[in-house]
Amino acid sequence: EADLSGYAPKPREPLCTDWKTLYRVCGMPPPASGHIAVMQILGLLERSPVQAAPLQGGVPSADWLHTYTEAARLAFADRALYVADPDFVPAPTGGWGALLDDAYLHRRAALIGPRSMGTAQPGVPTGTRTAFAPQADQPEYGTSHISIVDGDGQAVAMTTTIEAVWGSRIMSDGGTGLPGGFLLNNQLTDFSLAPTDAQGRPVANRVQPGKRPRSSMSPTLVFDRRSGQLLMSLGSPGGPAIIHFTAKTLVGTLDW
Repeated sequence: EADLSGYAPKPREPLCTDWKTLYRVCGMPPPASGHIAVMQILGLLERSPVQAAPLQGGVPSADWLHTYTEAARLAFADRALYVADPDFVPAPTGGWGALLDDAYLHRRAALIGPRSMGTAQPGVPTGTRTAFAPQADQPEYGTSHISIVDGDGQAVAMTTTIEAVWGSRIMSDGGTGLPGGFLLNNQLTDFSLAPTDAQGRPVANRVQPGKRPRSSMSPTLVFDRRSGQLLMSLGSPGGPAIIHFTAKTLVGTLDW
């Protein structure tokens, strides 16, 4: 009960990133990892030395999928090292935008070749030093998304989650003494299951009191850079696959 009464939503400024000179893509900042990872993937695709025809017979070509996969490896490596609750973990030098900096993305894209790189290593934005260790892969679940645009052009992209299906599987009034009749989440599993790596270095997304876990949520609004007109409202469920669904929807809709 004390946890619920002490909790309050925390408004944060969205991250907005220009893409392909035509679009301004705005999304959720950390502790959500979605916008940074999505825009890293798109930026790496654009700068990759390996360029392939995206479509073959109306479906994504094998060469394009290879380039996409390599870009995603690089983005997820950065996500595992850097992204966590900014009230507990500082952004790289220069802010979260340092992970989307043009020169940084060019350096990272140069790692993409015609063969798989295997396990990607996180990059180091200029001037950044970190004492953290990357978070190991672990399953993530759940999430719902709605996108709404009304007759006046007002738009909402909203992603909500209680983590796994049915969350903790405990109702607030199911013997807990809490009113409300809602499902309690199991969001603790969005934190790193291991607080440190084998060398004892802390993981940025480790459990700490009052901390909000990293998520993959990617609610996104896309605007025309010149006119400011809303072009898209999108997002997705799917755990870490949210990032791929969102990135591929943006590419398929705006680039192809």
